[in-house]
Amino acid sequence: MASIMTSRQAAEVDHALERNGWTAEDIKKVSEGDNLTLIRKYLVGIGVLVSGVVWNILSLVATTMASFTARPDETGDSFFTNRPGLWISPDFRRFFGSLLNDPLPSISQALAYHKLTQRATNFDIEKEFKSNNTPFIFSNPLYFLSMLAGLLIAQWGGKPGPLSTGTSNLFYIEIGDKVLTVHVCWFAGRGGWLVRACRRGRIGWGAGSQVFRSN
Repeated sequence: MASIMTSRQAAEVDHALERNGWTAEDIKKVSEGDNLTLIRKYLVGIGVLVSGVVWNILSLVATTMASFTARPDETGDSFFTNRPGLWISPDFRRFFGSLLNDPLPSISQALAYHKLTQRATNFDIEKEFKSNNTPFIFSNPLYFLSMLAGLLIAQWGGKPGPLSTGTSNLFYIEIGDKVLTVHVCWFAGRGGWLVRACRRGRIGWGAGSQVFRSN
C-alpha cells in the first residue's frame, strides 16, 4: 500500500514529535487501537484539522482553561458589580436578571477561542460554526458567569491572557429562548474591563475580534 506521506512530510512529523518531547514508546502506544481516530476527532473539533469544510472568517488562536473558585455565598450579583477595574453595563444585569442572585459554582472549563480574519456579523459567525458542526453557544448561564469571572480575575488589571486588551472578546450565551452576545473589552482610559450584553442582532465585529466557545 502506498504511503500517505511523502518522505519530506514524514521527516517533518518526526521532527515535530521530537520537538514536543515524544518518545518511541509514546508513538507506539498512540498508534494502537483507535487512539489516532480519537486524536483526529479532537483536532477536528477544536478547528486544527478541517473535515470537509473550510474556515473562512474564523481562525483558531488557542485552547485554554478557565477556572473559578467561588467564595462562600458568592453570587453573580456580588461579582458582576461596578468597581475599580470592572464596569458592568445595565443591559448585562438586565438580561441575566434573577440568575445573578444564584450562588456561583466553582468550575474548571476548557475553552477554545478564534480570531475573526475579516469583519463579520453575529450571524456570519454562527453560520461558520454551524457549517463546521462546532457548538459555540454557552447553554448554562451560571457556569458561563463563573467561567467569565475566572477569566477576568486571571487578567485583572489588563494582565496578558486569552482575553484581548486590544480587540473585542465575544461570547454567545443562551438564556431561556434568547441567545445573547456578551462583549468584553479593555477600557484603557479607566484601566479596567467593560462587560456588556445585547441581543444577537446583525452587529458587525471588526477583524481581530475574538470569539470564545466551550471546548
